[in-house]
Amino acid sequence: MKEFVKKLLKGSKVGRYFYEPLHKLYRLWAVPHRRRVLKKNGPQVLKDLSAIFKKYDIPAFAAYGTMLGFVRDHGFIAHDDDMDVGVMPGEWTPQRVLKVLLEQEKGFRVLFVFKFRNRVTEFKVEYKRIPIDFFFYEETDTEFLSHLYFFIDGVDYPAPNANSMKVVHTPKFEGVEWIRVFDDEFPVLKNPEKVLAALYGEGWRVPDKGWYDDKRPHIEEIDEFGYSITPAEALAMPEQPWTVVGGNPARFIKRRELKG
Repeated sequence: MKEFVKKLLKGSKVGRYFYEPLHKLYRLWAVPHRRRVLKKNGPQVLKDLSAIFKKYDIPAFAAYGTMLGFVRDHGFIAHDDDMDVGVMPGEWTPQRVLKVLLEQEKGFRVLFVFKFRNRVTEFKVEYKRIPIDFFFYEETDTEFLSHLYFFIDGVDYPAPNANSMKVVHTPKFEGVEWIRVFDDEFPVLKNPEKVLAALYGEGWRVPDKGWYDDKRPHIEEIDEFGYSITPAEALAMPEQPWTVVGGNPARFIKRRELKG
């Protein structure tokens, strides 16, 4: 659903009431369409992304469902409709990656950008009709954290661009390696099995058609809001290396210990 429509609906009580049913109706058409596009254009998009990551030495890798598909299914998950890319904590800030895609490469269009506190943590671009999520991880002394944004019907949000948030905990990454996918190479984590178990549970090798985010073993809602912002607003924000050693980024509503 287009971002301006989302903001319009979320900006009033009446709009918030209709947001969820309209969003579900939209997905009935959009998701099958995007799956067909991913199957058709996905291999070429992976090839183009690989070339960009190599050209600029961006420490990116297949994340979330894309990583799961590459490791378990040796391709895209059958029901997936977009791509997920992670970027290692360090000098490659979200703004720096965004500048490369928008100013030095061609064909990328920004769908949305999210910030938490004073940092950009995620953005989604579209390339060759495929949505691509870029996640930027925060490092603590024991784990890596990523942020997910979502809408809850009935919540009194402070602004139309405000979103509820969850944090996903994963073990520290051991680096990136390149594997063969669709007759080309794409970067994945060196310890994918350990990370996939933290993301999807010990049964991650068995496909789960009823999967949803709250099934993750190490996900929790936090008591702060994140905000969608424009690309111009994101690029105007101070660039900070996305590495924070020690502590947690927010007070958790419910804390779970990361095992394994």
